[in-house]
Amino acid sequence: MGKTEFDPRRTIFVSGSISERQLNRFRKQYCALVEVDVEKPINVIMYSDGGAVEAALAMYDLVRNVIPVKRLNMVATGMVASAAVLVYLAGDYRYMGERAALYLHPVGRDLEGRFSPRELDRLATEGRDTEQRCHAIYAERTGHSISEMARLMAEEMQIRGPEAISYGFAQEILKR
Repeated sequence: MGKTEFDPRRTIFVSGSISERQLNRFRKQYCALVEVDVEKPINVIMYSDGGAVEAALAMYDLVRNVIPVKRLNMVATGMVASAAVLVYLAGDYRYMGERAALYLHPVGRDLEGRFSPRELDRLATEGRDTEQRCHAIYAERTGHSISEMARLMAEEMQIRGPEAISYGFAQEILKR
C-alpha cells in the first residue's frame, strides 16, 4: 500500500490511562470533528496502558453505535494495553506503528477496603460478565471465535505487527 497520511485537523490523540476524564475529553473532540464533517475520516492515534474498562466500553459504544462516522482510523503507537485495546478495536481501519504492541489480559479490578462474601461474589459475577462482553467485542471485530479471544486474553500476551494482522486486530503496519 502507498504512503498513508492522516489529516492532523481530523486527528485525536488518546494517551495515558483510559478513565472517565479521558472519555469526556475524547467525546468532546470526537463530537466536534463529527459536527464539522461526518463524511471525512477521523483518526485516533493511541498510546495507552489501559485503564477503566467501563470508560473504554463507553468510548467504543460512542464511535461504533451512538455517533458512527463514515471512516474511523485507529493507530496504535508504542503500547496499547488492556482496556485501551477495546477502544482501538472500534476503528473501521486499524493501523499499528512498526514498533507498536497490543497487550491482552483477563479483566481485573483493583479493590480496597473490606468486603463481605456476598459483595465479593457480586464483584466476581460482574467481572465475568465484563470479560464476556470484551471477548464478544474482540471476536466481532477480529473475525475470530469468542473462545479464541478468551484464550488470547487468558494467556496475557503481547501481539505485534504481522501477528496482529493475522489475528485480525490490525489491517496495516505503518512503515516509513
